[in-house]
Amino acid sequence: MVILNLRIEAQLPRTDYTYENIPVGYPYLEQSKKLHENVEDDDKIIFISQGTIGAKLSKFAIEVADHPLIDSKIVYKLHPGEYDRWEREYPWLVDAGITVIDSPEPPLYELFAESSVQIGVGSTAVYEGLLFGLETYVYDCEGSTILQPLVDEGSAEQISTVDQLVDSLGYYESVFDKTYYFSSCATQTMCNVISRLEEEGTTYSGTNS
Repeated sequence: MVILNLRIEAQLPRTDYTYENIPVGYPYLEQSKKLHENVEDDDKIIFISQGTIGAKLSKFAIEVADHPLIDSKIVYKLHPGEYDRWEREYPWLVDAGITVIDSPEPPLYELFAESSVQIGVGSTAVYEGLLFGLETYVYDCEGSTILQPLVDEGSAEQISTVDQLVDSLGYYESVFDKTYYFSSCATQTMCNVISRLEEEGTTYSGTNS
């Protein structure tokens, strides 16, 4: 979500500036989701990797791919920082029969649109995947506390084994509040905020005492 950080000069001598965070949404994500509305769900499970946890998550991805009760296509989306080193650092992925995405193409949002499930650890891209309606799982390892708020609110389920994933696949119902995390009509909202700033010289609606 885009937040306009506006510095507003205060009238009181006790402070120099006050700040107001104004949520306006995420225009690029909103537009990209519309562009991929007609993309067919290809029953994929997408793993969202990061360099700090890539070794553990990639091995878990192989466990998922090898499980006899999981027949979904497995996609392992690398972080850009992993593109040039994954074959050296995760050699078990090379011949694992998993689709490894090690370039900007296909775009992440296209992959989200083609997927039904996402698994991550601490990437904020997981929030974006939730906007696409993906069944969401947080793999329990170092760094997963970043996404703990999603688990606590019921938007995602935490797992540590493949059997836990198998038991939940197709049954877990997320309560993710899309409008809370991603304000709609982002571009128009942003224009409205700027217009108000131009006309009134401020967007601050609070009162000073």
